[in-house]
Amino acid sequence: MFEKNQQAIADYLEGRGVKIRTRTDSQVSSAAGFNSGYEVGDKISLHKQVQPQGDLKQLNESL
Repeated sequence: MFEKNQQAIADYLEGRGVKIRTRTDSQVSSAAGFNSGYEVGDKISLHKQVQPQGDLKQLNESL
C-alpha cells in the first residue's frame, strides 16, 4: 500500500511538472553544531505564537 501511494504521489507531481531531487549523503558538516541546534530547537515553545481560534476543547478520560 505504501508503494502504491508513493507511486500515485510521484505520478501526480510528474503531471504537475514538479521535479524532486533526493540526496543520500548527509549535509551535516558539524555534528556538534547540529546537536546544539537540535537542543535549542527543543526549547522553543510555540504556545505563545499559536493563538486558538475559539474555546479550547479538552478530552476527559472515561472510566
